[in-house]
Amino acid sequence: MEHKKKISDFIRSDILVLPLKIKSLNEILKQHWATRRKSKQEYALFIRNQMRLKNIPKAKCKKYYIKILSYRKKLLDYDNLVAGCKGLLDAMIDENLIHDDSPDYVNVIYKQYKSKEYNTIIIRQEP
Repeated sequence: MEHKKKISDFIRSDILVLPLKIKSLNEILKQHWATRRKSKQEYALFIRNQMRLKNIPKAKCKKYYIKILSYRKKLLDYDNLVAGCKGLLDAMIDENLIHDDSPDYVNVIYKQYKSKEYNTIIIRQEP
């Protein structure tokens, strides 16, 4: 008897959908430090909520692959997008979605797409 396996049987991936806009580095640099901290706390709240709703476990293995998909009305320069995700990565660490944001612990891919609504999707995969 032949067993058919799905891709999901081989690769465990957790998907979090955040109805938030990732701010560009230019926007972040103009903010007061307290406002930046509040944005990070907002990211953490949405990550925690998605982890609970979707039963996503806390980080177990040492290294993860993370894909951050930003859906936005106006596309950013790549470096502005990456720098704007720093608070999001810090919130992932605070909520134990990943252990650390250094290259030893995480490999991050950033993508952005034009959309009428702002959304951020985080996909975490085990190696």
